[in-house]
Amino acid sequence: MKAIASFIMLASTWPAFADDWEVSQSSGNSSYVFCQGADCPVRTVKLLDMPYPDTRAPAVATRPHREPLSLTLKFGLASARLSGVNRAMLNKFGKAAGVSVRYVVAGSTDRIGARYFNRSLASKRAHAVAKVMRGMGVPGENIKVKSRCCIEAPPSVNPGARRVVIRVIEQE
Repeated sequence: MKAIASFIMLASTWPAFADDWEVSQSSGNSSYVFCQGADCPVRTVKLLDMPYPDTRAPAVATRPHREPLSLTLKFGLASARLSGVNRAMLNKFGKAAGVSVRYVVAGSTDRIGARYFNRSLASKRAHAVAKVMRGMGVPGENIKVKSRCCIEAPPSVNPGARRVVIRVIEQE
């Protein structure tokens, strides 16, 4: 037990000796010894090789790269109403991104219907999402609302163009 306590005490001072010395176990007894180069005894099962501390200079501190956060909310045909699923997704996204970051909220539509109607619908979708975000505590000046219309020819199912994409443009 005394040898283990000695070894623990020795291990705690190891970085000071790491460049020149090694810790080894002598062949005649069970104590640990300091040794250097050729005068170290042969390694045994009880001998533990201790890792050398990393003495390299630390890298220049930089902000960790974060992937840009974004969320896509899908809407039904001719609708600017957020579903319960969309609200839950938006709430989860808002909690992850935070209220003090800056956002771009971009509404869009497909090509079904009149162009003036689609322009208005894309804007209504983006503004509906922005309104919910303001209700979550995001200041209005941190939300930039955009819209674009008629970006996709209509497929038979709900197209991807019936959406609002929210992107974080400036993180804390």
